[in-house]
Amino acid sequence: MKKKLLFTASLVLMLIFTHHINLHAQITVTQENLISAYDDITIGTQFIAFDEAAGQALISQSGENQVWDLTSISFTASIESEYEISEDITGVPGGDDEHFENAMMVMSNFILEVNGFEDEEDGPPFSELHTFLGIEDNLAVSYGGVGIIGPEGDELRIYERPFRVDFELPATFGSAWSFDFEQEAIGPGFAETTDYQVSTEVDGYGELITPAGTFSVLRIRTEETFDLGGTPFTSTEYTFVDESGIFLAMIDEANYVSYFGYETGTSTEPDQDAPVVFQLDQNYPNPFNPTTNITYTLNESSHVQLDVYSVNGQHIETLAQGSQAPGAYTVTFDAGSLSSGVYIYKLQAGAATEIRKMMLIK
Repeated sequence: MKKKLLFTASLVLMLIFTHHINLHAQITVTQENLISAYDDITIGTQFIAFDEAAGQALISQSGENQVWDLTSISFTASIESEYEISEDITGVPGGDDEHFENAMMVMSNFILEVNGFEDEEDGPPFSELHTFLGIEDNLAVSYGGVGIIGPEGDELRIYERPFRVDFELPATFGSAWSFDFEQEAIGPGFAETTDYQVSTEVDGYGELITPAGTFSVLRIRTEETFDLGGTPFTSTEYTFVDESGIFLAMIDEANYVSYFGYETGTSTEPDQDAPVVFQLDQNYPNPFNPTTNITYTLNESSHVQLDVYSVNGQHIETLAQGSQAPGAYTVTFDAGSLSSGVYIYKLQAGAATEIRKMMLIK
């Protein structure tokens, strides 16, 4: 059971991408948005809390115009990973396997750092994972993946037959789909096959608030029934996605709650290639200790001022000031002398203003 849940969480962890969205909107995940969302990911971190009361409270919120607030939860564990996305599937473990030949792309996940797990077995079971993804008619699917496990670098191959359905597209509030698939796991000295019956419903929409930012989301309830030693077993998990299908948070039946922070490899040099929007991005990493990067984009030449404040409004530091050309900029904030807590950063560029929060944890 633990192995199955960890593998599912690992696939979810891989679907983390920056996306700037509007708040309070009922959104729709489309095939076009889902495919384009895979372009820029580099680093993603899953922050995990084992909090039954918080999990149950969040699970109870379904329906329209919900607000799911995760900022009061203490996240004590984390998994940081580096990602590579490629349409050429032949260059990774499993790329020559005929089961994966219909994949449109392979998503490779390399574990960089794991923190906060009392038992190593509770963390990710692999050092890298390559997941093969595709589109079948109006379905976004996974064909399975290949994980590298153990000190010897052994392979664990996961075949999902004919495939696992991630989304029936387009997906919006009220959408529902069901499917069956067979999962075969083959590793050093073992082979195991499990049949799954899956029922999925988009059972809520609204606003998700995490330490990484505030997002318009759909909530997806997924119930899986499978056989354990001759006994049917059902597991339920809840995931929160934006309009590109990006997984921003999840809750499982064991009441662990997690959210995701991410980085998209934005250049630290100004981008003079005609940015189209004024935008202040969520800092990365977030939470952080003691440094973090803040990226913003200007759509026209402006007098710019970027300031950091305490939640009480006390001015902490000016990070940028002066005239700047259109482009993308990144500055580093060093909070080495500050106490743990929530801080506010504010960008003013001409008549435009944008504000975000960030969390320092020491």
